[in-house]
Amino acid sequence: MTPAIPSKNLSMRRLKALIVKESFQIVKDPSTILISVVLPLLLLFLYGFGVSLDLDHLRLGLVLEDTSPDAMDFAHSLLDSRYFDIKIARDRRELQDDLTRGKIRGIVVIPSYFSAFRARPATIAPIQVIADGSEPNTANFVQYYVQGAYQSWLKQEQITADLQGLPIVSVEPRFWYNEQLESRFFLLSGSLAIIMTLIGTLLTALVVSREWERGTMEALMSTTISKAELVAGKVIPYFVLGMVSMTICVAVSIIGYGLPLRGSWWLLGIVSALFLFCALGFGLLVSTLCKSQLIASQI
Repeated sequence: MTPAIPSKNLSMRRLKALIVKESFQIVKDPSTILISVVLPLLLLFLYGFGVSLDLDHLRLGLVLEDTSPDAMDFAHSLLDSRYFDIKIARDRRELQDDLTRGKIRGIVVIPSYFSAFRARPATIAPIQVIADGSEPNTANFVQYYVQGAYQSWLKQEQITADLQGLPIVSVEPRFWYNEQLESRFFLLSGSLAIIMTLIGTLLTALVVSREWERGTMEALMSTTISKAELVAGKVIPYFVLGMVSMTICVAVSIIGYGLPLRGSWWLLGIVSALFLFCALGFGLLVSTLCKSQLIASQI
């Protein structure tokens, strides 16, 4: 019996049959749904809530050893900031127990000689920041946030002093996108590319490798199907599934996390389609090099 010779012409009938076959396999295979739906939502949850480079309502203690107008003005700048929840005391010993117990993450001390240094020309009045070293990242946030708040207060004081004399020119930087510099928006936008890469490569690499393990790939190759029909029949269903997953991820990011989308939906769809097509092609390449699901998943 002579083997069947694949036809060089693209047959829409055979291609349609392959797409239907792959679609039924997607519906019946729980792992495909996990990869295309559950995994992206899990990654979005981790990037949206688990990973954050911002801290709001950081619990701090404020020691007011100096109650001069300048010291109180700086204290009010901390109290009015959305980044801090301030507990005020007159002696640092009143806050040491809270710092040890973790009720506050740091102590800002305005020393008694604060106003004396402020009265000196061209001199920056010192403040002390005590951070909880048991959490190094939070301790760094405490130092950087308080330092940033102090520098902003000094700048405002300088502007106020200069406005009383000669007019000055102040340069204010403005960010067109993500004006508040929310790290969540940066992380979510970048995670979409990571998710599409994982989905595209895993869908085709694992599915084709599974067919090699089960021996169904040899059965397909023994038919009259051509190479182009085989590749297209594998790519098209998972391309549609990947675009559906991308749509779900974008919708969850916009509706669930408030990620602003400023631009063309059509351009986003075209770029996502090209990116997903490359990822699916890479997955097919992996499946041809290794015919085991375990090795394919590792690669």
